[in-house]
Amino acid sequence: MSTYQKLHGRSIQSVTSDPTASEARGQIWYNTSSNAFKSGLLTQAWASGGNLNTARKSTMGCGTLTAGLCFGGNTGSPIKNESEEYDGTSWTEGNNLNNARYEAGGVGTQTAGLCIGGSPGANETPPGNVEEYDGTSWSEQNDLSTPRMSQGGCPSSGTQTAAIAVGGYSNPPGARVNNTENYDGTNWTNGTVFPSVISSGIMAGTQTAGFYISGNNGSSITSTANYDGTNWTTGNAVNTARQEGGGQGSQTQAIINHGQSPGASPSALVSTELYDGSSWAASSNAATPRTGGASSGALNNTASFYAGGTGPIATTEEWVSEVTVKTLTQA
Repeated sequence: MSTYQKLHGRSIQSVTSDPTASEARGQIWYNTSSNAFKSGLLTQAWASGGNLNTARKSTMGCGTLTAGLCFGGNTGSPIKNESEEYDGTSWTEGNNLNNARYEAGGVGTQTAGLCIGGSPGANETPPGNVEEYDGTSWSEQNDLSTPRMSQGGCPSSGTQTAAIAVGGYSNPPGARVNNTENYDGTNWTNGTVFPSVISSGIMAGTQTAGFYISGNNGSSITSTANYDGTNWTTGNAVNTARQEGGGQGSQTQAIINHGQSPGASPSALVSTELYDGSSWAASSNAATPRTGGASSGALNNTASFYAGGTGPIATTEEWVSEVTVKTLTQA
């Protein structure tokens, strides 16, 4: 931390109250009310959270760090239909999905969630069914036009009444698809096709400002694509290709984490990347390499969770990026 001597000779703004966290980041100022030099210190790190009651992999999530939802998944046998709710500290069991499934898409909040597609079992054709969660129970809704699993329908890709589903497998182990579907809370309609066949990517943003990140089009890729509700355009590439990873955010502020590396012998990842609207930068590594977990957070890169995954395992990791105001001291 900077000392008074290091600040001597610099022009420092005097204020009567501390700036907001976003304004304080990387800044130094003098607070005339407390008669103290202060700075805004950015901290970004992963920490341990509460364990799921049921360990699972290839599971789905939605919501935020302090109001999250995990549902479905795979424990080997049988495929799961259980749901769990997260309060930022512990997971509690909720009501079950009507249809057990894994590798589906998760959208929305803890009290207005959406489970999209997925598979009822290994090598089984995805039925394309969709369910909505109201914070208490799941109800079946109109099916996808194209049944799919392993699509880009991850957290933050819209809401319960304005969602998007992209790519995926329509008939495993068959070919990937590239079509896009938009949901209005009642029906699914076809949109502009994705630039290539794709699966297992991270879909962030909203229905009219979507952001598809990395994934697999036959091999893991680093490319990204922006969606404006009608058309897809090329975005800025990530540094590390990954599939079945976690992440969330928007077209101007996003995070990706965990997942699986490309290649004939893929391995689970711990790496994290942050996006500022122009470029991706590496950040703090997670503690546990894993893929296929439930991931969600807000429409930014400041707070999220990643639960379950490879194994399967039950542990949760929490990502927090925050600015802390520190008082500078004289040496």
